Amino acid sequence: IDFCVSVRTRDARQMTFVPENPLLWAEAKNHPTDIYRMLAQLILTIRSETTHFDFAPPRFIGCFDNEKIAFIEYHCVLPVFNFNDFNWTQTPSSVDDKTVDTLRRILPIEKIFVFRFGEDNPEIKNFIRKNLVSGQSADLAMQIDKNNFIFVYQKWRSDVMPYIDAPWDVLKKKYA
Repeated sequence: IDFCVSVRTRDARQMTFVPENPLLWAEAKNHPTDIYRMLAQLILTIRSETTHFDFAPPRFIGCFDNEKIAFIEYHCVLPVFNFNDFNWTQTPSSVDDKTVDTLRRILPIEKIFVFRFGEDNPEIKNFIRKNLVSGQSADLAMQIDKNNFIFVYQKWRSDVMPYIDAPWDVLKKKYA
């Protein structure tokens, strides 16, 4: 991940960014690059860095170069992580054309918000104001949504479930 935009802590003594509350993970290039190639690099990096659900995902992931910026909601890329015909052994820095074409088929362009620098500047600012803002307080409980449900469930399963006195085998049979 080339960069992460995250929520700043409310504690004045701790003026560092809080990686547990990301707003955006993104890939950046200094020259014009295909959006799907940049997203493929980012997805490969995310899979290799976050397979143990250490971090709650942001609502959006994105990519940009010196011409454009693109955003896609994280939940839209979740099916890619379970796709068997994706070359997960390649490094993010050397994504092959087959992987890019596969991603192009999986992620329709209508799910990706693309803006051109210069001509779409007001739209970029509006998108960021509406979608990449933190909640009222970093201290509030995390809202569970389609982007972070898997992460929240995995954390609950490892941190809370063992301490709940319930007959899990009976409940599993009854409620599947």
